[in-house]
Amino acid sequence: YIIADDEYNKSATLDIESCLIRYMSGDGKYLIQNSNLGIQESNYYDRERYLAKFEIIWGKLKEKNIVNKDIVQIENSDLFKYSPYKALSEDQLQVVSNIMESIKNGDKTPHLVSGEPGTGKTIVATYLVKALYTKRWSKDLEIGLVIPMTSLRKTIKKVFKNVKGLSPSMVIGPDDVVKKKYDILIVDEAHRLRRRVNLTNYASFDKISDSLGLKKETATQLDWIFLSSKYQVLFYDKNQAVIPADIRYSSIENIHFIKHQLISQMRVKGGQDYIAYIRDILNCTNPHPIKFYNYDLRFFENVSQMID
Repeated sequence: YIIADDEYNKSATLDIESCLIRYMSGDGKYLIQNSNLGIQESNYYDRERYLAKFEIIWGKLKEKNIVNKDIVQIENSDLFKYSPYKALSEDQLQVVSNIMESIKNGDKTPHLVSGEPGTGKTIVATYLVKALYTKRWSKDLEIGLVIPMTSLRKTIKKVFKNVKGLSPSMVIGPDDVVKKKYDILIVDEAHRLRRRVNLTNYASFDKISDSLGLKKETATQLDWIFLSSKYQVLFYDKNQAVIPADIRYSSIENIHFIKHQLISQMRVKGGQDYIAYIRDILNCTNPHPIKFYNYDLRFFENVSQMID
């Protein structure tokens, strides 16, 4: 199929191509052949008008039974949210590029990628795995994406099943890292790695630690990661370590990492000022009321008043 328009320019066509790759990946009907690596969020004259044209294009594709789902359905699907075909922000793309360059040069210093909720840590992690599998120098490396949380791990396995070159078996839990020797282990939500506190199964934890020659009383799943791989990339948010078993930041700060920071807020349009304001509220610092552009933020003590 050829899509034409009298008003297209190069910026618009590249943007619409990127949208087609992302949304067709999220639709799940076809296995996407394009790698789409290096695409980042673009901004050009009249972009909103061209993106409105994309909605018309998608409607036509649906009419012709080329795609199955509506745009809203796709945007709310896990396959779309965590797709490695996502267009990255400038800081996300820079983090991926710096990590890949470091590994390519043989630098075995581990990487620590910090970012608050909504900065796209999981998206960058999946994108990094896909990127490594498309490069000639890294495509034969043994790469594992470690997801400590069972529910998210199941979701990412489904995503990898629908991506050319990736496999659900690449998505593993912390207990799986000792089953073979990995070249690269990428750990999403590393703040969810466990230490030997408040566990439901101490015997299983101790067995793995013993197999690696670790003292069981002080061993952590982070130790397992380092002893089972040559290169390590951790995505971490110290403010999300909330339960006793979560690994403490003290275990992280004592390790020499190459540090990266994700800043762009992908989930909240209010940006950093809004995030800081919400944090002030949660920390009970009694902030003054502030108006945010395009936001209607109100607090109620009475549910009936809220509904009204």
